[in-house]
Amino acid sequence: MHLANNDDMASGKLAIRGDSNEWTLKHRVSYKHLVGMEYVFFGSHEFFIVAIHPDCNMVFFVFGHDEKTLMSYDMDSGSLHVIRNVIRNFDYTASEISECFLPYVPLFSKSLPDAAEQ
Repeated sequence: MHLANNDDMASGKLAIRGDSNEWTLKHRVSYKHLVGMEYVFFGSHEFFIVAIHPDCNMVFFVFGHDEKTLMSYDMDSGSLHVIRNVIRNFDYTASEISECFLPYVPLFSKSLPDAAEQ
C-alpha cells in the first residue's frame, strides 16, 4: 500500500510513502521536476494522483488547468512521460476526473494450485 501527499518537510515536493507497519518515506520529488512549477494544488483539479504501481515504482498522475494531461513518473530513474491529454476545457473537480480512471488489477486465480481443480 502506498500514499502520496504534499511533503510537510520540504515545501513544493511530492512525498510517496510505503506502508510497512508505519508510513515511511519511500521517495520525494519536486513539483518543478514533475510539471515545471514550484507549487501545485495537490488533490485539486490541477494535480492529483491516479495510481501508484508498487512493484514498478511508478506514479501516474493528471496535471493541468484547462487541458488535463495523464503522465507517469518512474521513481527509480526519475524519468517523466506524457501518456496523453485526457480532458479539455471542462471544469471538473478532482473526484470527478478520478472517476474516469479505473485501475487494472489482474486476476491470477488460474495460477493458483486449487484453480486447476475447479
